[in-house]
Amino acid sequence: MKIYRENEVIFLRHSILAEVVGEARSVVVHAGACGTIVLVHDSPGAPLAYEVEFQMKEQDCYALATIELDDISTCSF
Repeated sequence: MKIYRENEVIFLRHSILAEVVGEARSVVVHAGACGTIVLVHDSPGAPLAYEVEFQMKEQDCYALATIELDDISTCSF
């Protein structure tokens, strides 16, 4: 099991619904999108979930989502 840390870049395995930062609306972040981990929920050695930020260029905004370990993978450039 891969353990991710804050500031690591990941990609989504499945599309998710994320909250737009500073607004009261949601956007769909599609599978394959890259995001940055901004918070690890629980202890870093055994995380329960990750708070991930996505730059939504099409909507000109940033979005946050809480994502479980099984829904993310390492992003390679």
